Amino acid sequence: MLASAAACWIRFRGWPPWPSPTDATVSYPRRKKAAALRAELGDDFLIVTPGVRPAGTGHGDQARVVTPSEAIASGASYIVVGRPITEAEDPALEAREILAQMA
Repeated sequence: MLASAAACWIRFRGWPPWPSPTDATVSYPRRKKAAALRAELGDDFLIVTPGVRPAGTGHGDQARVVTPSEAIASGASYIVVGRPITEAEDPALEAREILAQMA
């Protein structure tokens, strides 16, 4: 059964306020919305998950945080990792370490 927010989004997907239906959304995995959307809309639908933090790091000011592997496992097509990379001493190394967590 879909979570209520996911069910509402899917119900209105055929009636967007723009000319064509959308092929993507932003979704936090903690509420299982991403997993519900993935199950209902399939692999071609794009799900962007923000609030991703590498395993073992603090949440900072983020209330809803998941690790890269948790985001992918819950259905994310793309993840948004901002400050852990931009604030790292070596941003390229941090990005590689995050990619390794997803492998």
